Amino acid sequence: MDLVSVQCDIRSPFPIDLFLRLIRSLTANSSIGKAGRMHFLKAYMAEFDDIQYWTLRALKLALDDVDVTLANVIEYDEDACSDMVYENSTLILIQCEVFVGKEEEALSGRYFSSAKKHGKAAQAKSHSNALNRAWKSLLCSEDLPRSLIKLILSNMKSVIIPCFREPLMLCDFLTDSYHHGGVITILALEGVFILITEHNLDYPDFYNDLYAVLTSSIFHVKYRERFLTLVWKFLRSSHLPSYLVAAFIKKFARLAITAPPSGALFALAIIFNLLRRFPSCRGLLDRKVNIGRSSKS
Repeated sequence: MDLVSVQCDIRSPFPIDLFLRLIRSLTANSSIGKAGRMHFLKAYMAEFDDIQYWTLRALKLALDDVDVTLANVIEYDEDACSDMVYENSTLILIQCEVFVGKEEEALSGRYFSSAKKHGKAAQAKSHSNALNRAWKSLLCSEDLPRSLIKLILSNMKSVIIPCFREPLMLCDFLTDSYHHGGVITILALEGVFILITEHNLDYPDFYNDLYAVLTSSIFHVKYRERFLTLVWKFLRSSHLPSYLVAAFIKKFARLAITAPPSGALFALAIIFNLLRRFPSCRGLLDRKVNIGRSSKS
């Protein structure tokens, strides 16, 4: 950063090429570690608006071409790998909370460069746009490790969606994660729920996909209560046809048979509430069967 400071005094505008090399090293070098990254975040990125802006710009460039990022540091760090670049980039982006409608609150008014004019680095909207572009570059990466996808989805509601000017741009990542299976599916459902209910996401096959992911395994994962609560929120809509609700009631009844006690209670509670909310489905319980006729046949 001392060299960047010297370049800021000598050159104008901000020395982005030099700073990009620094960010590439910060994200790809394992020797820097968590302590080095946190020092950069607290001492520079959180303190100076221009450092925050150019960090976001540099992260996008580093993520757009991970091979170049690794080529710049491979001779210094043999353990450098794409997973490390993705992980460190994610941890930096999560710390940068430039919420839509509150962009000004993310700026400190202090600058690392001594230039009289700071251009886009002084504009709150530019910070928001740079953050969105960096996130999109990360989420479009095809080689994200499973553990990192979980981390991203865990922060989707509280950090990522509030930062996006157009949250529907997250649709592809969330729907792909939703079809991933296991815990990732459960974590992705919350983001899908927000896009559908708050941002009018059109997802015609959503209930078919939701029915498909309801398996006995959901009662044995860490986030089962969150998942089942969201399922209930989707199913309680009064606009759903009775046949669709009936299908989910029967599905939960089958799952309750093999679920652990805590899971069975949750499934039965959903069944009970659905039957109360949709009286037309009570025929599933009250239907009379002629036993004598069925036995003769």
